[in-house]
Amino acid sequence: MFILTIIIASIFSLFASEQPDGLEWSVFKIIGEEKEPTSLIATVHHFLGTIQEKISFLPDYNFHNNQSKLGTSISGIIGSIITIIFAAILGILTNRKTNR
Repeated sequence: MFILTIIIASIFSLFASEQPDGLEWSVFKIIGEEKEPTSLIATVHHFLGTIQEKISFLPDYNFHNNQSKLGTSISGIIGSIITIIFAAILGILTNRKTNR
């Protein structure tokens, strides 16, 4: 199951849309710009986003300054592995509570 998940994640991640998601589209429709409204929360969000861009391993689902499809596939694989780990932990914790 794990290997099948890795294969599916590496292939289907190549078909992910490059178009903005629903949140970005909604903000654009409301304020008419592709940027966040200026407020304290937006300022903090921008600051944290700047830090994330500098330290992230796969910004925008790709390697730094690289537009290859390999970064997209690796992002899909890493995301799938993280999801499997969280699901396994949740399953273990749930199983422990029901067996007591």
